[in-house]
Amino acid sequence: MTRTHHQLSMALGLVLVLLVGMALVVPLSAQETPPTVDPNAVVTITGEVVIVNGVVQVNGFTLVGTLPLGLQAGDFVVVIGNQLADGLTIEVIIFDVVIPVTPEPEPTVEVTPELTPELTPEATPEATVEPGSHAGTGLHERISPGGTEHG
Repeated sequence: MTRTHHQLSMALGLVLVLLVGMALVVPLSAQETPPTVDPNAVVTITGEVVIVNGVVQVNGFTLVGTLPLGLQAGDFVVVIGNQLADGLTIEVIIFDVVIPVTPEPEPTVEVTPELTPELTPEATPEATVEPGSHAGTGLHERISPGGTEHG
């Protein structure tokens, strides 16, 4: 009986060790290691995201690897990654979503021309009196042949 008890203890201990080992190995194997850059296949692509049946594409290339949460169709992105052997798949190394900057509108100054009255010279009559003339006064000079004036 002691022998059976001892074997049972050993079996339970072994199972416990295996469970603890699996508990450590499974999370470590589930973590993705980031890809390393292959200098012969690294590419940079930019463009708008297209999502078809859950597959993310940019400029006709299918992206694989870790992609950011909240990625939406129409987002403008820059992707650096390794181009895989099929030529159409990019293993993502760096992924950036570009947020467009909309410039603030420049203030416009509206100029309304104001009419300013122009000065127009008014004609003012000037009277010039010529010597020996009494025009407009009702006086007339008359000089007689003898040189005398008559009024």
